[in-house]
Amino acid sequence: HAAELTSMSDAKIGAPTILSLDSPTTRWTASTDGASPPAGCGFTRVQPSPVSAVVLASGRVEGVRTREACCERCWAEALCVSSLHDAGAALCLLQTSPESGAATVLAAEVDEAWTRCEPKRADGPPLSLQIDASVPGDLLTDLQRAGVIGDPLREKNWLNSSLWNHHTWTYTASISTAQLGSRLGRPGSRLLLVFDGIKMGATVELDGARLGVAADQFLRYSFDVSDLAVGAPRTHTLAVSFDPAIHVDGRFAACTGGWDWAPYSHSYLDGAHTMSKGIWKSVYLAAVPPSSAAILHAVPQIFYRGDYPTARLEEGGHAGFRVAVVVHFEAATPLRGTLRLATEWGPPCALPLSLPAGASNATIEAAARASEVRLWWPNGLGGQPLYRVSVTFRPDDGGSPVTVNR
Repeated sequence: HAAELTSMSDAKIGAPTILSLDSPTTRWTASTDGASPPAGCGFTRVQPSPVSAVVLASGRVEGVRTREACCERCWAEALCVSSLHDAGAALCLLQTSPESGAATVLAAEVDEAWTRCEPKRADGPPLSLQIDASVPGDLLTDLQRAGVIGDPLREKNWLNSSLWNHHTWTYTASISTAQLGSRLGRPGSRLLLVFDGIKMGATVELDGARLGVAADQFLRYSFDVSDLAVGAPRTHTLAVSFDPAIHVDGRFAACTGGWDWAPYSHSYLDGAHTMSKGIWKSVYLAAVPPSSAAILHAVPQIFYRGDYPTARLEEGGHAGFRVAVVVHFEAATPLRGTLRLATEWGPPCALPLSLPAGASNATIEAAARASEVRLWWPNGLGGQPLYRVSVTFRPDDGGSPVTVNR
């Protein structure tokens, strides 16, 4: 429901073999231990005093004839801590605690005709809840699709955050290395588990062993799971646990909640509004044999070739640009090869490389002359042309080439 949580398909890393773990090819579930089940309400007759003769309420519901119905109204509002019922007027007032941040919408005088209704929860173990989950996707959408919550953007539903925000939610999937089969390559292959995007703090585990913590919505996370390629193929359990206690230092989309076009959500992290969480981009396994490498990132950077401009540039009459593409590699073993950069505006260029085992990076550059590219202008002042660049690493010994486009 938040715009940034719609299914967004980034370019995957460049690797000889990719096995997607997205829905629906892989079944994901989301589960939690929720709150204890409702156990009705306790009812007390209001005894007004000079202090309590006027109460503040965040909701007013008319036509409620019984105190039991008023109690049910309070249960239906996640922020409601108690309600007041006037049988003669068939009126129900919903009250929230001052800490909830819900706006007070009215004040009402009370007398002996009012009954206070306080929701109670049953003793015993909490409810367990498991739903089908979508990857890429988000928890709020999955809860709505499962019929557990209503439309979070309708009326005050987006304030009812206790279910999705106050508990640890765990996304779980079963993955089988048999799906990769012989494509895992010969012994010495490196197998990477890649998450293109995880929103809000989460712990990643494989077969109960902790791989790491994702704490930045904007980063791609990759974990070396090469041990999965050893021995006979079998099924493994992948779990991503979203714990509200994990702090992410504000590394999530600022427009998540509280902007002029987004609800002022009732959930916060480090003082900033949050709304929903989930594995919002693709998940996959990438197999890298010893004779090849993976391209984890290709990051184009653009530099003006002339003096610092103090006036508006003119189409075809400027000094042109230098495009430097920083390419990040992951190799199973040391190897030599050639990195090739192809662009939409000019001739390709090549760079011989010697890659060490593990992580490394290299920069390859191309010129963009004024006659070859059009300028990019702010909205309303001109066009916004985009140009594709493609980087390919080809090993010298005949290993599989890998390519990433941007």
